[in-house]
Amino acid sequence: MKLSGTSFPKTLRVLAWIGAVVAAAAALRLFHLGTQSLWCDEAGGLRFARYPIGDLLHEMRVHHEVHPPLYYTFLHYWTNLGGQSERWIRLPSVIGGTLTVGLVFWLAEECGADFQSSIAASTGLACSAFAISQSQEVKDYIFAICAGVIGTALFARLVRKPGTRLAILYGTISVIGFFLHYLVALIWPAQLLSALTCRRPRDASKTTSEFWRAWGIAAAIVFGGLALWAAVFLYQATAQDFSLFRATQWADLYRVPLTLLCGATWSIPANIMHWPVIIIVLGAALLAIHAGYRSLEPLYGRLLLLTVFLPGVILFSMSKITSSHVFWAKYVSFSAPALFLLIGCGLVHMRSRPLAVLVAAILLGTNTVATYNRYWNALYQNQDWRSTGYYLQAHARANDLVLVVPSMMIPPLTYYYHGAAPVVGADITPRYLAPRLARARRIWLCEPPNHPLAQRAKVPEYLLRHAHFITGLQTQSVVADHVLLVEEFSHYQAQAPQATPPPTKGKSSRGGG
Repeated sequence: MKLSGTSFPKTLRVLAWIGAVVAAAAALRLFHLGTQSLWCDEAGGLRFARYPIGDLLHEMRVHHEVHPPLYYTFLHYWTNLGGQSERWIRLPSVIGGTLTVGLVFWLAEECGADFQSSIAASTGLACSAFAISQSQEVKDYIFAICAGVIGTALFARLVRKPGTRLAILYGTISVIGFFLHYLVALIWPAQLLSALTCRRPRDASKTTSEFWRAWGIAAAIVFGGLALWAAVFLYQATAQDFSLFRATQWADLYRVPLTLLCGATWSIPANIMHWPVIIIVLGAALLAIHAGYRSLEPLYGRLLLLTVFLPGVILFSMSKITSSHVFWAKYVSFSAPALFLLIGCGLVHMRSRPLAVLVAAILLGTNTVATYNRYWNALYQNQDWRSTGYYLQAHARANDLVLVVPSMMIPPLTYYYHGAAPVVGADITPRYLAPRLARARRIWLCEPPNHPLAQRAKVPEYLLRHAHFITGLQTQSVVADHVLLVEEFSHYQAQAPQATPPPTKGKSSRGGG
């Protein structure tokens, strides 16, 4: 079997098609870029970018941050360059997401796909609601996806034209991807397994031996880079309690791929989560994937197929065997370009043209619904910490207390709120929470409405349990939307605490835990 990729004709028409798809991807990712406020993951990452570079690793260790430092280092210099407005700090993600769409053309060429297939694949990724959401977040995922595309394309070329320089480049990109997000390493087994299981013709023995020699050089670079970071990685892996995440369920086996196909950052829109729609979308995608796999040479088809499915199998198995519940769409997002490339090849090479048009309409239609939800439906947008911060700025006073539950919601609030009232996490120990509650004239409780405390009858019970000397709580006003609830409590009598608590070492009134 001849392992040779196709070469796209570099005509003006071809370049115009590529430019049009990339421009459309950029427009979809720039649209409404600064409309939604930062959510907790974005603001939490921005917090690390604010630290001096010399203190970054220490602060990541103190706060049990499980992401690698490369993106935070870049974000540190980016914010120093242009400030910390939502649009500016999200702009690199837009650039990374747009670049990823353009790189799909290169990946398609290296994997032997024709130009029509690359157009279909890149268009699908450009219109993907999941990819758009990743490209509008202050997070490292989209850059890791971009590095994964480059690494996969380089691996495909390394198999066809093994060489030392290419091996060094492939190994270096793999290490960079690892330092953008650790889970990028899940595509390495897919690459290795595709090379091990592919049948080669007898006259390819020389090329095969050259490939394994080149792969050995790349592997040495990869494992050398990982060895330098092994101690930090092991500490981060053991310091984070992944059992706090929602437990992995068998239903995630269809939820996660459905999110990659037509979902948002973490979830699938409710107007898509109906069994007939689920079956139709997954069935259409499988038809396209099967046709795409058959249209490619075995090595490249197997490489893309393993890249799509093997990371999910690994994470799902690990989540079910251990208490590390890490089977989420974000954590297998690095397989999205390979997924859309297989689908694009399938749409072009399906034997039935009407069926191909129907499959394309199903996938494009569901992504249009999900993208509409992201832009205009408040039910699927970030918690509105911007409005909350401005509301508290206007109403909270220095002798009030802003109580946030859970504490991980403090960074997005303090990004917008810079008032005099102290901000405290509601889940800090009662020893520190009680005296703060006793001194406060009013308590402003900020919480997601689906939190257990959102049932208003439980709020006084909670506060009394953590500060038993407070009596007479009354709700004065409520400010609420679909995803965030702000409640004001005042006009209560408080007894003085029995003893003065010890000083709060290392705890700031804005820290919260």
